[in-house]
Parts: sequence; C-alpha cells; structure tokens
Amino acid sequence: MKIILSLIVTLCILAILPDVIFGGRAFNPHFDLRKKPKFQLSIDYALKQNRHSSKGVEYQWFTQELDHFDQQNTKTFQQRYLINDQYWDGKGPVFIMINGEGPMTIGTVLGLKYIDWAKQFNALVVALEHRYYGASFATPDISTENLQYLSSDQASKNIQRLILIISFFRLADNAVFRQFIAKQYNVTSSSKWVSFGGSYSGALTSWFRLKYPNLVDFTISSSAPVLAEVDFYQYLEVVQNSLLTTSKGQECVNNIASATQKIQTLLQTSDGLQKVSDLFDLCPPLATQDDISTFMQSLAGNFMGTVQYNLEAPGAATITNLCEIMTNPDNDPITNYVKVWQGFTDGCTDTSYETMIDLMKNNTNDASVEGGKMWFYQTCTEFGYYQSSDSTKQPFGNLIPIEYLTKQCQEVFGFNFTPNVEWTITKYGGINPDADNILYVNGDIDPWHALGITTPITRKSPSSSSILLIHGTSHCDDMLIPLPTSPPTLPAAQATIESYLTKWLTPSSNKNNNNNNNKKVVDPYKDMSEERLMEIEALSAIYMDSFKSINDDNIQITLLPNPSGEDNHVGVILDIKFTPEYPNEVPIIELIPTEKLTKDRIKELIQNIDCQAKENIGTSMIFMLAGTIKEWLDNNNTDGSVEEEEDNEESIESEEEEPVFEGTPVTVEAFLEWRKKFIAETQPIKKDLSKQGKITGRKLFEIDSSLILSDSKFMEEGEETSNISVAALKPKLEEVAAQVDWSLFGEEDLPDDDDFDEEDN
Repeated sequence: MKIILSLIVTLCILAILPDVIFGGRAFNPHFDLRKKPKFQLSIDYALKQNRHSSKGVEYQWFTQELDHFDQQNTKTFQQRYLINDQYWDGKGPVFIMINGEGPMTIGTVLGLKYIDWAKQFNALVVALEHRYYGASFATPDISTENLQYLSSDQASKNIQRLILIISFFRLADNAVFRQFIAKQYNVTSSSKWVSFGGSYSGALTSWFRLKYPNLVDFTISSSAPVLAEVDFYQYLEVVQNSLLTTSKGQECVNNIASATQKIQTLLQTSDGLQKVSDLFDLCPPLATQDDISTFMQSLAGNFMGTVQYNLEAPGAATITNLCEIMTNPDNDPITNYVKVWQGFTDGCTDTSYETMIDLMKNNTNDASVEGGKMWFYQTCTEFGYYQSSDSTKQPFGNLIPIEYLTKQCQEVFGFNFTPNVEWTITKYGGINPDADNILYVNGDIDPWHALGITTPITRKSPSSSSILLIHGTSHCDDMLIPLPTSPPTLPAAQATIESYLTKWLTPSSNKNNNNNNNKKVVDPYKDMSEERLMEIEALSAIYMDSFKSINDDNIQITLLPNPSGEDNHVGVILDIKFTPEYPNEVPIIELIPTEKLTKDRIKELIQNIDCQAKENIGTSMIFMLAGTIKEWLDNNNTDGSVEEEEDNEESIESEEEEPVFEGTPVTVEAFLEWRKKFIAETQPIKKDLSKQGKITGRKLFEIDSSLILSDSKFMEEGEETSNISVAALKPKLEEVAAQVDWSLFGEEDLPDDDDFDEEDN
C-alpha cells in the first residue's frame, strides 16, 4: 500500500516536490510519468555534465546559536554549509546561496547557473542549510515544542511571539553565517556580497537584503512568493492558464472539468464513494468528507506539480504530456483522468485524511517527513499559501475548501489559529517592499508567480529594484542550466541577469554606488509610527521580561551576559528614545550600567553602537544594536577584570580630589629636633604651674596666655591673646589640622605618651 501525502503536495514549493508515488505504467513512449518533475533532477542533470569540478567541495559544519533572541538560552547546534572556492581569487565577490525548505545538496554550489557566473567574476560561493531541514537538526526531535526553535525560543507558548520572531531566526542564521565566512576567508570590505535564492528561499534572500543591507549588497530573487496569503486560490487559476498554453489546452481543461464534475457527483452517495474508491484503487475506501477532500487534492496535485516544474527535469512529464492523455479521443474524460492517476501511483493507494494527519504528527527526525512537517509549521504560523479550489476559474471542482486546509494546523500542531499573514506583509512589504538592488525574477507558467513581484514596485519613493518576467518558464527555471528542451526565452533571460551582475560588480559601472549599496534607501513617505510600533512589538516578544516600555517613544532593554542572574560582572540597560523621524535618523541612545562598568567602557560601547546605528539608518536597528552590546558584554564578562579597572579609576579620581600639600616633609630627625626645642620652651612654664596646684586645662589656657603665643599667627589682626577663649581658638585649630598632610606620618614617627613621661622624669 502506498500513501499520498496530499497535504505536502500543496505546500512545498522548492526542491522537494513531495514524494507522490510513481507507478510502473508509461502511457507515451516520449515521456515517463514515473520520473518526477522535480527541481533536484535538473541539478543532478547539470552535475553529470561536469561543468565544474567537485574537488574540495564537501559538507562542513559550524556552531550556530539555537536561539538568537533568548538571552537565557545558550544552547547551540551544528549547522551544515558548503564552500566552493575554486574560482575565488581572494579579491572577488562572494555569492551566498540562501537555502530553503529542503535538504542542501552538493549540487547547490556546483549544479546551478550562478556557478557559471561565479567563474566569470572570480567569486567565492557559499551556502548555508536552513535550520530543521536536511541534516541541520536543531533539536532531538520535531515535536511542537521543539519546532518553536524553527523560529522562537523553547519557553514560549505564545503563538503571537512565534509569529513575531519566526522570520528573524532564519535571517539571523544567515547573518551570523555571513560574518563567519568573512572572517574565515579574510574577505575585505572591497568584496561585494550577492545573495541568491529561489522560491521560499527567493523570498528569504530578498528579505535578507531588506533587513541586513549592511551585510549583502545585491540580490537575485527567483520565483519568490513575497506576498503571504492564507487562501492562495490563484494557484489553480494559473495551473489552468498554463494548461491552456498547450496546443490542446482548451480541450484538456474542459475534459479535466468534465471528469471532476462526474467524480464529485459520484461522491455524493455511498455507492458512488465505493465506485470511485474502486476506480482509483484506494485503500481504505473513501469514508469521510475529509477523505474526499484529500483525494480531490491528490487528483489536482498531479497537474499542479507538473505545471510547477514544467520542462525542468529531462524526460519527466510536462503539461503537454498530461494534456495528451486527457484529450485521448479513445476514452471518455474520466477514464483518461484515471490513466493520469495510475501514472503517478503504483497500485493500492491510501488517501485517507486520518493517515495523512497521523503521519504529519510524527515527531522523529525522519528525512521522509521532516521537510513536509517543517514547512507546514511555517505556513501555519506566517505564510498560509494554502491552494484551495475556492475559485471558479479552474477545472478541479470545489471540494478543496480553505477550511479543510486551515484546520490541519489544529490537527497537527494543536494551534487554533490562522496564519498571521498581515504581520508578514507589513514586516516585509509584500509586493511593494522598501528594498533596493534586488532583481525579482519569475516565470509566467509558474503558479507561484501570482504571489511574486511581476510589475514595477509602486512605492511613492524611488526604488532601484527591478523585475524580470520570463515567458514560457516555470518555477526557478532561471536558476538552472538550460536544457535542449528549454524555451529560448530562458537563456535570453539569464543573459539579462548576467548584465545586472556585471553592472553591480564591475568597478567602473559600480563606482557611483560604492557608498550607497549597503545603505537602505530612506523612504520619506513611510509611516514611521507604524514601523516603530512593529519594531517595539517584536522587541517586546524577543526580550520579554528584560524589555520595558517607558512610553510610546521610550523603551529600555536590560542586557546581561547571563540573564539568569549568575556570574554577571558587567551589564547595562539600553535606553532608547525614538525621534519623530526614526528609523530615518538615529534614535537617542543611553547606556545605564546595572553592574560595574567604567566610564571609559560605557563611552567605548556608545561609540561602537553609534557608528553601527548611522550605518543602518532607514532600517529597524534596535535589535542589531542590542546584539552588538550583548556580544561585547559576553566578551568582557571576566571575573574581577572590570571591577579592578573601576577601582583603579576611582583611586585615581580620589587622588585627584585630595589637596596637594607643599612644604618640607616631616622626618624622624626633624621631628626629634622640634621636640627638643618644644620641651626646652615649655619646661619652665610647667614648673611654675606645678607650684599652683592642680588646675583644669581650660583654666590653664584662660590664665596663661603664654601657652598660645605660638598660635598668635593664626589670629585675626587686632585680637588680644590675653583674652582669647577656647571657643574662639577651636576653629583656628581645626583649620590648622585640616592643612596637615597626615599621610606623611607613619606610626613609627609618632612617640607615645610613655615617651613624654620618661622625658619629663
């Protein structure tokens, strides 16, 4: 028994066209329905041509943060990447392939068209596998809790938080990887970075340029569905339009519609359910309405996949081949429909809804299901992309409603929600992004071009991004090596792409843009308040308890090396006051130390983030600034190092504040000489007093002015020494004492009372 993963058929959009089972029957000697029309087959074909040497190209790994935003989470995982440096001369550009929802293969850096351009421009080629796909497992399994790391942190159970930061993880992974490669290969600032991607990764690469304009200079975005949409009913409309481009297109579409209508009529009775089940060899037989929708989705899926990858895999079925079967005059439409089905299956096939959901609930890191479940998770949280049959402008009936598709999120993950596509559109701009230096490429046969940028961007501010719509080509065709069967428009379009690279990468053509390529174009028409609120909302979701909103224009983020509270020797509060024109100007930034930090260190940090802020004018920059501070805190969190520096600084400040005394320092010899004279002067006075009997010290000073003659120099002019009192003398004595440099005396310098008594005796 074979299982049709109908759910995956309608959701996956790049290299991994789901594993629909292909049978052993071929109905035309010129093509083979068993051969999957799949993007990867085209890469394999290019590899067999040995266009580029594979010497030295092997999988490598680097340590990636599991959660870029949860300060309490220090876990990491090993992320897989590829390097092809056979054409790099140490000075050329860097081509970075942004991978999407499928395993990364060696062909990623050897079997695509952009490798030809890497040879031409002496470029270094690098590619990073998307977390949770292929071999880049971030967690032991793919349970719903762990799938949050596809986008968010383990502690979060808040779906809104998942939606808010889901996009940041994948982009942050590539940002970290980009910096890693730059350091490993000593890439200089003169080398330009060009990012590539197709389908979902085509959207990613355009968003990478949008959000990290300081890290990537130019972008080729192929077949990118940048417009998130829950009910993607247009998909089947484009499938119909693509079928109509064949010589028998109208008859083909009419026969599909006729067969579909007859099947839907049969499905209304129990006898009809059994007849359809027997006709298409379904096991178990259709039983529920969800089973029916799953089956109808699978029927349409055979045409959907063929249209999406039309003419891409040598020898694979094309839309022309399917229409040849559907218009066979020897059979009625429903019989021809069965023959197409038989060509994509192999005997008894399970299309039950329950089986499909149970398979998708599998939490093991099994390569046969991981890609589909991961991608489904992403569509449930932010994209939608559900290809319903709700439009009447298509021939596949109406039994694949949007409700059937959206409820699968609840069934598989336990979430009762619909994707927050509004947030995704607002965050990235949909089909009107605020981005520059991006070339958006699409094929008009590809159903996904309905969600792509195929007409000039209509923002009020100027945009230097461009569009290229290729007639007669399908999904990501421009990324592939042309086949003998490829339409002539494909190599012509690739020549156009090459001309853009030449313009971007040739110094003479690019000299006027050197200071602007990695700076975001400031849009004077942008709604600043909306942009700011979106950023504040995301920062609140990321930093949670460490985030504090003072008011609409003032936020604070507490940053520590170890937010759990242990071993924090440094720490600051990042205080941000937004200006009316932010992000088109730098906000007011203040750092408030929560742990010991010297003034010089605070000044150093502020200078660093101020420079970074100026480089990122025009984009939401607070998260990037906080990341820079966090990295500095991590690197300077040595026990005692900063405290000792602060103590030294305080000691220096204290010394600077203490009065500096001038004069001859008191030595032991000088003191003994003074003491000898003092005793000689006071001895006669003491003998006279002893004759008068015991008197108090106060009386002594009141009746004998001779004892204070030595202090007469401290008196105000005109004062009588004979009438001075202790009360009047006290301020003078205190003034003298304040001027004594006591630090010049050591304990050994001062005699004790016994010394005086001994001398007296």
